[in-house]
Amino acid sequence: MQSEKSWHAYEAADDPGRVMGGCYPSCHGDVTVMLGPAGLTYAGFCCAPGHGGGFTIGTQSVDEFLDSGPLRPLPADTVEEIRVYVTEHRKATATLELVAVVTDAGRRLVRVDAELDGAWITAARPLPKDDGAAFHTGSVPVGEHHVGAAFVTEGGFPNLTQSPDVVFTVAEGERLRIVFTVTGRTTSIAMTRS
Repeated sequence: MQSEKSWHAYEAADDPGRVMGGCYPSCHGDVTVMLGPAGLTYAGFCCAPGHGGGFTIGTQSVDEFLDSGPLRPLPADTVEEIRVYVTEHRKATATLELVAVVTDAGRRLVRVDAELDGAWITAARPLPKDDGAAFHTGSVPVGEHHVGAAFVTEGGFPNLTQSPDVVFTVAEGERLRIVFTVTGRTTSIAMTRS
């Protein structure tokens, strides 16, 4: 993933006794926030030998960051620096909605791994409870993008289905809904613009 700008910080301790970074008490919750085409991607690093190093925390759109703040607690000065930068370098955007529908009777979606422009966008995101609900909604800069996804369904036995990469272009203010229909081990794709 190509990053336009990145910030590095340790998680802010809102509770001094809290285990940060999800590994062990003396780990400092090392976080890197990278701004790229898919928005802000958060990556962590843990120095515990049993944990194994780097991990993806998640991705959020610039709009989500400005509306709700960072995915993880960060020092206030880092949050403000990110807010100022993304506000000053604001790009025209469109809205992207990604949806998965499983058509096989008795099967249900249990996991989606999706990437947008090389960034994993479904890390730490719960699946929607309703079939046909969006598993990702966010803003993307105007221009060409690519998205791809893998879907795990179960109902008798686990099934993995991978979609082909979808290349799309969006204009300012446009809303694009991409529906991945999972049938057996195949995926069909439909796009609707508004």
